[in-house]
Amino acid sequence: MVIKSTNPKIEFVPPETKLHAFFDVISEKKIIFQVIKMQSSVMIFVNNQDVMNCDNIVMAMKTRFSDTPCSTTLMGNLTELVGNNIASRLSKKLEKPVYLSFNLDDDKVLVPLVEERLFQEIQQSPECF
Repeated sequence: MVIKSTNPKIEFVPPETKLHAFFDVISEKKIIFQVIKMQSSVMIFVNNQDVMNCDNIVMAMKTRFSDTPCSTTLMGNLTELVGNNIASRLSKKLEKPVYLSFNLDDDKVLVPLVEERLFQEIQQSPECF
């Protein structure tokens, strides 16, 4: 019995994920944004430079029943809806599922400015989202 050995062909496949990070000073706080773009979804982390954590994660996506994305908290405080609302708007804008870890205090001045900065970055660098 003769067994022929063939060398497997190794082929380079470009990665399916892209990483993108940026920061801005908003209301005298340095806000860090980190984005992981995956094949069909995106994960976004929003943190204050002084407190880098991942206390909550929400997910939003369109369903076949409605054009308005639905959202749910996967990890963290179920009563905090700031992240859910932002994730729903991001999912609608990006037309894909969005995982969001929004780790900032519910500040009525800071949150809208942070969201505005995030949408500005999406407009400037859509390939990163």
